Amino acid sequence: MSHYSTPGIVFYYLIRRFPSYLTRIQNDEFGGPPDRIFFDVGLTWQNCLKVLSDNKELIPEFYLDSNFLQNTFEADLGENHLGRKVTDVSLPPWASSPLDFTLKMRAALESNHVTIHLPKWIDLVFGHLQLGYRA
Repeated sequence: MSHYSTPGIVFYYLIRRFPSYLTRIQNDEFGGPPDRIFFDVGLTWQNCLKVLSDNKELIPEFYLDSNFLQNTFEADLGENHLGRKVTDVSLPPWASSPLDFTLKMRAALESNHVTIHLPKWIDLVFGHLQLGYRA
């Protein structure tokens, strides 16, 4: 069973902001750190769509602070199984920079479309509330 907003998911996204979290990942029984570090927005999105147990929830930084996408401390995060050195996060083609990515994510979150459809998402994730009374 998987749960939303576990510490592991937060570590996954914030490793560049807090390299000391790397120690926690290195001690994880499920494998080495380079393959467990967030490195590509598109690949993470595809995994969430295709792998039933991969249900990562976006953290507030996706909408507020683009710094978590950059390896500003130049931490040696290793090389993953794809042979790619893990440094800054690879962004989708529609984002020209980490700041542009964050601003577009925030604009989407604050859009009329999301405002209209947010109650459907809440019902899907948390279930429809039965309050036992009628307004």
